[in-house]
Amino acid sequence: MRSKQFAGDGGKPSPVKRRGSGKSDSEHMDQVRDGLLKASPDDYFVQPEGDEVWGVVFEFTWKAVPVIVMGLSNGSGTVFTTKGAGIFGGGENPKWRATAELLCEKATAARAEFHKAKRIYGPDVGSVRFNILLPSGVQTAQATEAQLRSEHHKLSAMYFVGHRLLTSILEESEAA
Repeated sequence: MRSKQFAGDGGKPSPVKRRGSGKSDSEHMDQVRDGLLKASPDDYFVQPEGDEVWGVVFEFTWKAVPVIVMGLSNGSGTVFTTKGAGIFGGGENPKWRATAELLCEKATAARAEFHKAKRIYGPDVGSVRFNILLPSGVQTAQATEAQLRSEHHKLSAMYFVGHRLLTSILEESEAA
């Protein structure tokens, strides 16, 4: 699989109810996102220095399926979606460790593009929402996929590295 296959299609998250949960896909992903963004570095065995970026959570929609990708400064990476197995990977893996670390480095370089938000929602249709995890709290930024793909947006590097992380996790999960 190539990462461009997973670039979002701008579709809306499916309103289909998840079996047995009574929750729609959007409600489920809201719950996943909230849990990830409320976590502390200790929850993921990350020890940031000062107020450095210790994690990145980015979210987009691909073929009407919401996708959340998380990369941590300790090399851990996970993908959450509402279709299939739900979690396609997790924890540290040598195949994606450097990519997860690089995602946090790119977030540090783009930190001026982020702002604090009282409540963080999923991305607008056709957009990607990036959230950076800091010891001082969560900061957020959003851009359209067209802007990010242009390679001229200040968040483009995060977009491409994030999709590389996604692809690495998915390829590993398919091999297992």
